[in-house]
Amino acid sequence: MNISENGRRCHSLTYTGIVEGFLIEPATPPHNPNFEYDLLVDSMIGQAHAMGRAGIGSSTLDSYFIPLLDWENGWDDMSPAYTAMFAMLHGAIAHTVEVPTLSQNSYRAMVGLSYGAIDYVLTNKDALFQHQLELFARGVRGEDHRSVDEWFVNQEGDVIGRQRGAHDSFFPDYYVLPIGAAQKNELEAKRMVEYFLRNGIQVEQTTSPVAVNGVTYEQGTYVIPMAQAKRGFVNAMLYSGADLSDWTAMYDSVVVNFPALRGFDVVEVRQKDAFKGEAEPVQEVEWTSLAVHGKNSYYVVANSNNEAIQLVNQLLKAGKPVYVAAKSHRTVQEGDFIVRSRELQAHIEDFYVDATPLHNKSSVHVKRLSQPKVAVVGSAQTRYVIEQLGFPIVSTDEADVIVDDLGNFNRKEASGKMYVGIGGRSLQAIEEANVLKGFATGSTALNHEGLLEAVMEKNRYTAGYEKEEALYVTTGSWIAELPDKATILATVADRDDFLISGWWPEHEKARGQVIAASIEMNETDYVLFANDLTFRAHPQHSYRLLANSLFAAKESCTAPLLRMRPFEVTQSDTKGEKQLGGCSTKPKKLKPLVPVSD
Repeated sequence: MNISENGRRCHSLTYTGIVEGFLIEPATPPHNPNFEYDLLVDSMIGQAHAMGRAGIGSSTLDSYFIPLLDWENGWDDMSPAYTAMFAMLHGAIAHTVEVPTLSQNSYRAMVGLSYGAIDYVLTNKDALFQHQLELFARGVRGEDHRSVDEWFVNQEGDVIGRQRGAHDSFFPDYYVLPIGAAQKNELEAKRMVEYFLRNGIQVEQTTSPVAVNGVTYEQGTYVIPMAQAKRGFVNAMLYSGADLSDWTAMYDSVVVNFPALRGFDVVEVRQKDAFKGEAEPVQEVEWTSLAVHGKNSYYVVANSNNEAIQLVNQLLKAGKPVYVAAKSHRTVQEGDFIVRSRELQAHIEDFYVDATPLHNKSSVHVKRLSQPKVAVVGSAQTRYVIEQLGFPIVSTDEADVIVDDLGNFNRKEASGKMYVGIGGRSLQAIEEANVLKGFATGSTALNHEGLLEAVMEKNRYTAGYEKEEALYVTTGSWIAELPDKATILATVADRDDFLISGWWPEHEKARGQVIAASIEMNETDYVLFANDLTFRAHPQHSYRLLANSLFAAKESCTAPLLRMRPFEVTQSDTKGEKQLGGCSTKPKKLKPLVPVSD
């Protein structure tokens, strides 16, 4: 059972809610299609009545209501982010409960409700156990039972069932998490495997290369066979999700999609027994340490996961030199970090990064990084993310950059600094302040949410990202107009099917619109994202957009990295010469950094 406090559902008992009355789930549609809802709903309704009767019998409350029976929408169980929905994916019956007041009377109602829940389980334990066994059996048999379809409806109440497309089953036969070169973020893929193992999911790993549907997966590839008891739990986390924009109301966010929001590759395989005899069960994830060889003075750390950002901040905090590639050159990509081998060696057990030796004859252009001081005038979740990435947080007076996702823009505080605005509220605050001539935002509603396909422009802010990425929007917003000198960072894909999943009525208005941009004006650098970067610490694939912006607030000038002696950064003695982070604006005066054998 899950009780809520002010609409934020949590694990512990609280005494107040956000509705008038005594609410006991089950919830309204839309229901998550990964539930075996037909095996859960009757028992959940029965237990809800038992809890309600016991609650009013123990207090002066005179009624209760069940959203599924009394409301059309607006209290759905689509998102597994809440405890009750999470429990349902494990085959349990579960409820969120709201009481109307903060009072002794509501407390008595909750005590009685708890006894009612227990009594219902004791009285009906055989039927409950039988339904749970059948739920698990459907998974083991790989059966997509059509009796569940009647519970999955659209806003009009029409039965739409599970959306199977051209397939016989809603569920694939396997999910495959590649490793090595076929995986863009092995760190997050392995974390996903650990997440599944913690939740009792069977995960396997190939014992040799396996060819499936013309693709060869290397030895050690992670495989999740979907013929298992909790296949609905797996699918709820890995499938793309659904477009629920036809609904007139939604309780909260519905996008889960770990591959898109955490940024790792997953492959859906529909071929029975494709990996039979080719893989063995995984008991735990093996984390291999990076091998760093002293024969190379410098290593390139790819800007490909969040631990690369944490490593860089750890080195900068310790006063160690870190460089960032200003341009792509051979195997070095713009935005990759260059660190000395001895510093990387000291942290190989602390961070899981993609690092390769920098060839001693390489010549790349770099910028020296300095650690920016960050002020957060937005939400606690944004502060949490920035702290997690390792950036120092200070007051606005001390800051090099101000980060805001709530619309707390202050023109005086931002002057001479970088302002990073995240989401529709911050963008609207900028527009209302009238600090950017020619800037305007667009929005359907600030509670609309969607995962969309976006086209990324190549520059310092988008370094480490592919040409097309899935970006997450939680405020139904975009950038409608930009000043002439603005730099576009990302745009919504200009096609009808740009929305991957979510609840975003009238989302077609965002098609082809700018989603992120940077603007330099009036001594302030503005980096503005209509997409969300930190929402509940889930869209972790977008963290590096934030990190790139923060590093840019303290970047040095560009200097060539040539085949010459390594140097320690010193201040310039030339009068009138601008010196930033150890490199000069006069290239002929430079003593370039060079990777050579020690």
